[in-house]
Amino acid sequence: MYNSGDYAVVSGSGVCRVDSVGRLSIPGADPDKEYYTLRPVDDNCVLHIPADISDERMRPIITREQAISLIKSIPNVTISKKKDNQRLARYKEILADGKPDALLNVVIEIYQLNADSLEKGKPIGKMTEASIFREAEFLFNSEISKAIGCEPAEVPGVIQNILSKE
Repeated sequence: MYNSGDYAVVSGSGVCRVDSVGRLSIPGADPDKEYYTLRPVDDNCVLHIPADISDERMRPIITREQAISLIKSIPNVTISKKKDNQRLARYKEILADGKPDALLNVVIEIYQLNADSLEKGKPIGKMTEASIFREAEFLFNSEISKAIGCEPAEVPGVIQNILSKE
């Protein structure tokens, strides 16, 4: 159960703040059900998720310790060499799921594949990959920032700082 003020990761929406928990008096809402009223951290929209199915759509953000452990694992990330159409399908599934370890892998994989292409004098990835990269990086940074208590734009510096101590 989440409370007002808590943060959670909502599938397809990223990190959201729980504004309230209770019954809704809006068209289409079951008056006998409790709902979470959520606000994505990057948007002014409002989401309503029935509390009885929230386990399917929401999860708590990772802890500070989990975030630091994940950051420390960056040097050990290996990238996949799957064909483009398989890779893009996998990326889209990962974006929808929003798990930070998988998002981190996507960011590192696309970055490395583009770096390898540039080194070989080839054009970098498709525009689709660029948008997936930005979305994965945004979702990852949003959750990590809440877990460690900084702004999303500060996450790359935090990562560098943690890794420089390893």
